[in-house]
Amino acid sequence: MTSHEKKAKKTRLKGIAQLFDRLFKLFLSFAEVAEDIVRGYTPKSVRRLVDFSHFEPAPSEHISGRFGASFCDSIYQTQLKGGRPARLLFLFEHKSDRPTYPVHLQLLDYMLQIWENDARRNRPLSYVIAIVLYHGERPWLHEAFLETFEDLPDVLKPYMPNFRYIAINLDEISVEEILQKPRSNYLKSLFILNLFEICPNFGSTCPSCGQPCRKKCPTSGYRCWANPPLYTS
Repeated sequence: MTSHEKKAKKTRLKGIAQLFDRLFKLFLSFAEVAEDIVRGYTPKSVRRLVDFSHFEPAPSEHISGRFGASFCDSIYQTQLKGGRPARLLFLFEHKSDRPTYPVHLQLLDYMLQIWENDARRNRPLSYVIAIVLYHGERPWLHEAFLETFEDLPDVLKPYMPNFRYIAINLDEISVEEILQKPRSNYLKSLFILNLFEICPNFGSTCPSCGQPCRKKCPTSGYRCWANPPLYTS
């Protein structure tokens, strides 16, 4: 492959990744999609606390994208079960590649702006749970924020901020799980569409079937375009 072909391929794949970013943002603007993700892909210990009858967008949250675009449409609010007045927010972030900096910085920036809004409105600080949806070629490194500090002495750890987020690696979700878990056909369609995002070997052919390579092909390791999963609503 010539340098011009490599550059054109890189540009094409970048455009596809940006398209998927916009697509995820669009789908996450639907409350039923966001709720389905929380119901199906968060720990049971978290779900037990959530009063889903109050699950709705948080229209008052307008956070700037100092590390990227604004994601105010991807914040949802609810309450805890039992009538407790605490305000629980779910912050959704989609990544089609692993960032060069810890994703915690971007999430912490969003959280700080939410808490600043709380302070301006004289209300208690909201509980914020960040959910990162990832699909990409490089393995996702899921670790606590404290673990991103290199060679941090134990004596300093109590004085450093620390939190975890919920990571959902879409490439590790099987077609069968997609068809069984979500109630929303929107979410099923979104996740299945993700399975067929064009792989870095786009333009080459699958050794087993001769068709353009996609993710998870049994032979090449990518999914084969010639054998898409079928489902009915």
